[in-house]
Amino acid sequence: MEETYKDISERFLTLEEDLNLFESRIDGVRFWEYIRSEVHQEILERTGLIGRVHTEKGVTVRERLKGVYLWARNLVYKSSFFGEERDMLFFGHPRRKLEEDGLWWDLYCDPILDTLELDYRYIEYDYQLDHASPAKTEDRDFVDFINYSGTIWKTVRPNTLSEGDAKLLETVSEEIENRFDCSIDIEGKVRDALADREVTYPLYKLLLRRVDPEVVITVVSYGKESFIEACDAYDVPVVELQHGTINQYHMGYSFRGERTKRTFPDYFFSFGSFWTGSVELPLPKSHIFDIGYPYLEGQFRKYSGVEPTGSIIFISQGSIGERLSKFALEVNELVGAEREVVYKLHPGEYDRWRDEYPWLVDSDITVVDEERPSLYRLFAEAAVQVGVYSTAVYEGMIFELQTYLVDLPGVEYMEGLLTEDHVKLVGEPSEVVVNGDGSREFDVDRYFTPNPINNFNEALDAILRKENQS
Repeated sequence: MEETYKDISERFLTLEEDLNLFESRIDGVRFWEYIRSEVHQEILERTGLIGRVHTEKGVTVRERLKGVYLWARNLVYKSSFFGEERDMLFFGHPRRKLEEDGLWWDLYCDPILDTLELDYRYIEYDYQLDHASPAKTEDRDFVDFINYSGTIWKTVRPNTLSEGDAKLLETVSEEIENRFDCSIDIEGKVRDALADREVTYPLYKLLLRRVDPEVVITVVSYGKESFIEACDAYDVPVVELQHGTINQYHMGYSFRGERTKRTFPDYFFSFGSFWTGSVELPLPKSHIFDIGYPYLEGQFRKYSGVEPTGSIIFISQGSIGERLSKFALEVNELVGAEREVVYKLHPGEYDRWRDEYPWLVDSDITVVDEERPSLYRLFAEAAVQVGVYSTAVYEGMIFELQTYLVDLPGVEYMEGLLTEDHVKLVGEPSEVVVNGDGSREFDVDRYFTPNPINNFNEALDAILRKENQS
């Protein structure tokens, strides 16, 4: 019997319990917190369960030189170390979306910054060796110098692991190979993580001294452990804005039982109660706020009046794109000219789909490999959506789409969604056609709490009052 995403994830959870990895330290650092999500992702890829999620950058000599260029440029251009103090520091999402106003938006931060009068600074990583411009965000600085200082130090830092530490990491690698039949260089990952922290942690502390914020708002906390550790050193509370699907098998957020993560944000602002009810975050309930998703609410208002065309839209992801695109091809052959089939690629697939999904190139499927037309316009035009475990599937349901989840790796993420009447799990392309357009009643508020901007403001005020009293 073929193993599922759930099977491997459960065995991963057992592995870290058996080896007591959350309590293991090297040089006083709980190293597992730094590499956990990456290791889980790599196991899923190495076992062949999922494909590449994003295009890898920084591999070729030219790409490495571009990284060095970003590092050097950031010393004088948009340096996060310059500028005035601010009440708030936003550490945003580097992957931006081109909107109809011609500006590149951070979908999670910009709707908030554009609506509320906040005294803030905004910083971001590069996305695939670039910063999309012109950006919607005002007062935007980069952390390329900090980020690539860590990268450079990783390549030159001598191996300082003790014999005992090296043996511990060798044991972890051996257990992974025994349990998952794949080889992962745990020692290399830990050496890289410790070297990166050795440089980025003090640089982030310097940044925080310059900005002196009362609170930090971040998007995607995993991968920012040294930054969150620096915030903790200066007693600056960190709030994370939810950016995608979270559940018990997302190792960036799932901390079952006694597991915890010291380098996790102090507060979490979720899309809605459904999400926080489906995962054990390492936070007390009083530190979790269901505020909603400001960008989605705005897009629904904008496109809800669009004339529907009855199309079928597929929501792709790099991890399952090869199999889902073949599924879409079969659906397209079945429906013929009856419906338009639209295949919406994830941005991480834009530059590689022609090589990896060549069967789509000469098909009459409409492949969307850029930011326009808007995903939400496509939702408004469609009657049916097909996906696996993308957050966009939840967003499409707000447009009252009949929803099909293809039984591919990762669909376990969507267990809670399968209780909805108009969501069906399918294994064959013919099921999408036969079932047609069913019931579309959907309790939106459970997934996306209404009035998110007001909720954000109230939650932030409550946090600042609490922090000022402590």
